[in-house]
Amino acid sequence: MDSEKFHDLIIHELRAVRAKLDDQHKRIDNIAQELVRIDTERKTRGKTLDSVESGRQWSWEKILGIIGAIGIAAGLIVGFI
Repeated sequence: MDSEKFHDLIIHELRAVRAKLDDQHKRIDNIAQELVRIDTERKTRGKTLDSVESGRQWSWEKILGIIGAIGIAAGLIVGFI
């Protein structure tokens, strides 16, 4: 085997190895992106549930506030009569 063919063979093998590494890097990047997406989704789900729970609590507080205001208004009206 002359040196030119040997050189071409080495270059060909190096390119094949580089292509395989590029494929593996893309695969690793895709896995990392999926893990980040899953983590973000998990964190967001927790915040969303907290927000919904907070919204429910705020709704009850508003209802109790309205009932209290109606009670105070009724008490003032009865007091003035």
